[in-house]
Amino acid sequence: LSRQVINLGISHYKNSRAAELGTLVNKRQTRASYGVDLAARCAEQAFVKDVQFCPSNSTMGSGLVGKRMIRMAKALYLICARENCKSLCVPIDWRDKVHVVDGTKVDSCLGLDSRVTHFRRATLSHGAVVAHAKQANHHHIGVVEADASFIDPVAEEHPKYDAHEAIRSVGQLLTNSEQASDAAFTIIRLGYRAWEFEVGFTACPYGCGCRYSDELTKSDAFCTVTRAQCDLRGSHAYILGRDSYSLFLEPVLSKKAVNKVIDFNVFQRFPQQVIMSPMLAVQTTAITTADFVEPERQRADSDAFIETCRVH
Repeated sequence: LSRQVINLGISHYKNSRAAELGTLVNKRQTRASYGVDLAARCAEQAFVKDVQFCPSNSTMGSGLVGKRMIRMAKALYLICARENCKSLCVPIDWRDKVHVVDGTKVDSCLGLDSRVTHFRRATLSHGAVVAHAKQANHHHIGVVEADASFIDPVAEEHPKYDAHEAIRSVGQLLTNSEQASDAAFTIIRLGYRAWEFEVGFTACPYGCGCRYSDELTKSDAFCTVTRAQCDLRGSHAYILGRDSYSLFLEPVLSKKAVNKVIDFNVFQRFPQQVIMSPMLAVQTTAITTADFVEPERQRADSDAFIETCRVH
């Protein structure tokens, strides 16, 4: 795919990034920031040993398309917690590049206590793995939460979907990002929560137009939300580009940003988000019942978002 096709809002992207990165990410810990060095070290100290692997079609959902896309990233981070890390069975296709990270060990390393909310602690676990990737200078990384379940599009519902073309297209997008001085995306969302549709929106919210091109792929496997501030929540499965590490870490590693939750006040700041169409991963659990909707509802709300907000 050509950068001209994918990069539908690059001027907006560059301007937004310049503004967001006016404050540089702190490499060392300060009173205001945990710092990239400490966060990266905490991620590495939280790596789980003796990881179990299972056939890719029989663990973390039966879907294979999203798992293969995630595997194309230069490194993978699978975030779990406590006993879940011991019982977790990781897709064997990820074996040669995955780090399983125990989020509770990240908490301890950063000195977090019970006064820090679950949502903020989870956000800092994501921050730790992104800091680790930044230190390693990976071109892009896949990040997955242990409660993610991958799903393949149902042929009856999406008869034009071409899985091989979708995988090839994402692979080309990642390759292009390695070869270009500016990546044409900030993040690729394999799973997300179309929150405004969950609460009853029937029209596309302002700034959520998701742009396709007839030249993009034969299957329209993804679209691009060029503007920031579109309220898509969920952090259970995504690919993050190297150009976006600092954009991500600047709010996440701030000690003062107690309201900066990864999928509420962080991802919403990103322009040029690539959205899988249809969605390829759902959340299977939530910390409170109020935050959870059934996977089938997540898929339906995602389809409603794509149909309502699609732009050609």
